[in-house]
Amino acid sequence: MHQTKGDPQSNANHRSEHQRVTRLLAPRPEPRMKIRLKQVTDGERVDVNAPVWMHREVYGRALRFKRDFGYDFVQWPFVRKGSDIDPSWVGHSFATSEGVIDGACAFRYEDREWVLGWVWVRPERRRSAVLSERWPAFVEKYGDFWIRTRCLKPCRLL
Repeated sequence: MHQTKGDPQSNANHRSEHQRVTRLLAPRPEPRMKIRLKQVTDGERVDVNAPVWMHREVYGRALRFKRDFGYDFVQWPFVRKGSDIDPSWVGHSFATSEGVIDGACAFRYEDREWVLGWVWVRPERRRSAVLSERWPAFVEKYGDFWIRTRCLKPCRLL
């Protein structure tokens, strides 16, 4: 993002972008997530029954995944209201018990099979078992799912 020093609009845009990126890379506890984890059995799951704010949290991480890895499009639908939710997508946020969202992933039901489309974990929490702790539950929920590769062709783990 280009910033022109002294330009109020440019400075405001820069601050806004900085806040958005900081929310993902150095997140604070999300009070709604902390409550949801206590009240809902599978509180990290983001599907048609999840509140819109959770869809937006996954979208933010999908957008970061797109930018970090050079994809052409965001692999999660943007949701303005509940009626915008696409039932073929199911996301999972990776949250601590305090409500800090460390990352997310998304599955999509394609051709009568589940495909893991992407996984994004904030850099500070990578290699800390954020995904591997959840992997057995994913296998239980989605069975022998496919994993989308860089060329957008799904493959199975051996």
